[in-house]
Amino acid sequence: MGKVDLKGKIFGGLEVVGEAEPKKMPSGQTATCWQCRCLKCGSVRTYFATSLKRDLKDCGCSRNKPIEVGRTYGNITILSAEEKKDRRTAQFRCRCERCGTVFVDTAQGIYLHQDGGCVECRKERKWEAKLCDLKQKYVGKEYGSLEILDISLRNTRKGRYTVRTAFALCRCVCGTEKEIPLDRILDGAALTCGHDTRKNLGIGHDLAAKAAVGGTSVLCIMPGRKLNKNSSTGRTGVCELKDGKYRAYINFQRRQYNLGVYDDLESAVKARKSAEQEIFGDFLSWYAQTFPEIWERIRRKES
Repeated sequence: MGKVDLKGKIFGGLEVVGEAEPKKMPSGQTATCWQCRCLKCGSVRTYFATSLKRDLKDCGCSRNKPIEVGRTYGNITILSAEEKKDRRTAQFRCRCERCGTVFVDTAQGIYLHQDGGCVECRKERKWEAKLCDLKQKYVGKEYGSLEILDISLRNTRKGRYTVRTAFALCRCVCGTEKEIPLDRILDGAALTCGHDTRKNLGIGHDLAAKAAVGGTSVLCIMPGRKLNKNSSTGRTGVCELKDGKYRAYINFQRRQYNLGVYDDLESAVKARKSAEQEIFGDFLSWYAQTFPEIWERIRRKES
């Protein structure tokens, strides 16, 4: 890509009048420079091409003028001059005309931030601009079952820090309106208001209640169930004793039945599986015949 000719173009308060001699940087690279004329005072200075992207208001001539106490510069009013003490740069006590906050700043800072005001007001202007961009980009769009109606910014706690978080006011297909963090919607973590989750949770609770008979839940004794994470042997119904032997047991109808102590793990596992087929198998067959509709629901859930 060839070099872009900037001659005649205006960047903020500077007009490019011609190309200057390139300057060699400490890194060894060569930086493009341009001769620019200040539209306020007419002086010509050399600027890096990258500096022109910042849209400088002038060459710095406005900042060279002395600060007058009692005068208002944009949104900053000068109240008094601070004692210089050991500081090399003069500072002034100022009042922000946007919010009334009193703060201390240098002459350079006053000229540079006169449009924005104090630090907090400048931050708020930045967040207002970001909020405007977010609304233009996302309001009215649909993500899953949610339609974004509005976006707001709120302070939230993140560990020890307070951060500004974007919340989206959404309407779900069920008609519910709810505020959800915008990041969760964009990441795909929240695509509904949660109505389907509450519905499925209620169905699960109803199924669990109907699957429990006499203190034993069919869901807990179905073949292929997950292993308890607290198992010391990696086998259901088998535990290792202090003497190195293995004890097999089985729980049924709120009681625990001892299946014996064995010298090796394989024998204990075999005894456990035999008891499962005899006790659980008969119980599951009886349950399938007695409650066929619930049994089909359980089988569909397990599959």
